[in-house]
Amino acid sequence: MCITIHHFDGEQEINIENCEGFLTEFVKHNPSIIYYDSLPVTPHFQLPNDALVLTAMSQNNLSHSALQELWNQRNDIDVSLQVIGTEFHLVDNLFPQDAIRNILRIFLNINGIRISLASKILHKKRPKLFPIIDRRVMNIYRFPAGNDKNPEEVIKWIKHIKEDIRRNSTELEQLKNIAEGERDNISFSLVRVFDIILWQYQRQYQRENEP
Repeated sequence: MCITIHHFDGEQEINIENCEGFLTEFVKHNPSIIYYDSLPVTPHFQLPNDALVLTAMSQNNLSHSALQELWNQRNDIDVSLQVIGTEFHLVDNLFPQDAIRNILRIFLNINGIRISLASKILHKKRPKLFPIIDRRVMNIYRFPAGNDKNPEEVIKWIKHIKEDIRRNSTELEQLKNIAEGERDNISFSLVRVFDIILWQYQRQYQRENEP
């Protein structure tokens, strides 16, 4: 099965083949399935009881001051999440841009938090809406790395990913069924399925092009 994505600069189209193989390998063997995807999480923001947030923080070595600032901002984060209801899907026409901008601004204004960590937290909170934008995704799309703390630029990236997911929605639905067949205790959103395929593709591309 194949999906097609488009570089952010519009100069190149990439056909990603063997999507089923990429997805199956990840779902069966990648530790993130246990330590991220299978974690139970509430739709609202809780510190210090939110195991997801604490796990994500420990992997990114956040400073004490960044943790403290997250704690200070917890109520504002939760209010923003309430505005962005769980009913929003990235593939839908309705896109809560103002609310997304507000919550991105809260996270990205904290010293030590970039979009990689913020998007991992937000994806778990709203898995049908927020894509994960980590280093691999930024590389494959050619998103300018220096803009990863700029909410306005990140919104452009999310909208770009949105269009690729919409173009490949039929294939992603089929792939979602495959993933959930492998892990019947986990529900995968189209956004997460898309992210896994990008992650696996970029990983293979790097291996093939290492000197």
